[in-house]
Amino acid sequence: MIKRRLIDYYRKEMRHRDVVPLNVYVQEEEAELDYGADQAIREFSDRDIAELRRAEIEELAKELSQWNITYRDLAKVSPRHRKTKEQCAQLAGIILSRPDMLESIMIRKYLPVSELEKASGLPRKFIERFRKYIIAIVVIAIGDYQYIKDYIKL
Repeated sequence: MIKRRLIDYYRKEMRHRDVVPLNVYVQEEEAELDYGADQAIREFSDRDIAELRRAEIEELAKELSQWNITYRDLAKVSPRHRKTKEQCAQLAGIILSRPDMLESIMIRKYLPVSELEKASGLPRKFIERFRKYIIAIVVIAIGDYQYIKDYIKL
């Protein structure tokens, strides 16, 4: 029984004999990890993408600070239900489809609640409650935030 398992193991490992391992030194753990070529390339690209995401998040934080919006504020006012998120996305779509409204928002840093109320038919209280969230969606949609757009599905 043991002999057969050993034979099966060696046969299985023979498939991987052409893979050249790459030894990668990791500073945090001060250990040496053994990666195959595909895994090393994947690890490098994941780190590169993570760095780009981090830069985008920092850039978005700077842009939102012009509106006096922080990530903590967004976490507090973000809609919890799917229907509410869809309604906020609809409001952002209305803003993005109307260049005059979009220009006034970006120049004056003011969300025209009464115009949105007329255009969407949603109550004023709803629009005011999610004002920061709607502004953040518009800023992300206009800006060059590729990874963030993918994440929030814009």
